[in-house]
Amino acid sequence: MRIALDAMGGDDAPAVNVEGAISALDADPELLVDLVGDPALLDPLLSEAEYDSQRLSVVAAADVVGMD
Repeated sequence: MRIALDAMGGDDAPAVNVEGAISALDADPELLVDLVGDPALLDPLLSEAEYDSQRLSVVAAADVVGMD
């Protein structure tokens, strides 16, 4: 199964969402994750983590919808 995850939303984002995505990959060997967000913020977090790069990708978000 492939899921897309808004990596920029929620409290403590994007770090907590990256951690959660990697934990989900560890729990389900058939899972594929697309992290949607700002690559400039996601790539440094991913470079410090251990994960299967064949199963997790970053999808650049061109627009941001704010909470205001």
